[in-house]
Amino acid sequence: SDEGPFLKEERKLINSLAEMLKNYLEKREAQLELQKTLEGLEKLVEHRTFELQLTHEKLSEAHTSITDSINYAQRIQQSVLPSVEELNSHFRESFIFYRPKDVVSGDFYWFKYFNDLVFIACVDCTGHGVPGALLSMIGNQLLEHIIIDRGVIRPDDILEEMHKAILRLFTRNTSEYKIPDGMDMTLCVIDTKNKQLSFSGAGGHAFF
Repeated sequence: SDEGPFLKEERKLINSLAEMLKNYLEKREAQLELQKTLEGLEKLVEHRTFELQLTHEKLSEAHTSITDSINYAQRIQQSVLPSVEELNSHFRESFIFYRPKDVVSGDFYWFKYFNDLVFIACVDCTGHGVPGALLSMIGNQLLEHIIIDRGVIRPDDILEEMHKAILRLFTRNTSEYKIPDGMDMTLCVIDTKNKQLSFSGAGGHAFF
């Protein structure tokens, strides 16, 4: 080559500077790409966080609404149950042990003094929570109607009328909606005049 030593060194320096500049630009481009990626991820995280907050707020509102409804249903259910005072007015050493598995219960007890007769029922409906509570309210009202409104007083006759009434209720439309569950019921009738006690009981599938 006709290039002198000075030109050769100058070319090497230029090539070296060019290589350094190329590396710097490549790194800078990679940093910019990484920065764009990070910014995109940050925006995605912010968006997801906002969506999660909205979902949490909706779930919280739904939970509050459901809880309020169940608590209100509990107050309705408890309002139809006999009080301890009512029971103690006829049986001084009596007590009530009632502890639902859920807020509302599929179990209920029934007490009534009617025409010198004391009626005591202990009922276990299939299921817990809202479905069981709905059955318990139906059972409560049926006992009230059969005994007080219609005057049926024999415990076996009362259970038979319960059986017929519930069959009519749950097979009214079509057999497609027939409910396979039922109630266990213990029913005592105490004749306070003649000092006699009558008892009848029905198992789980005796009603439906």
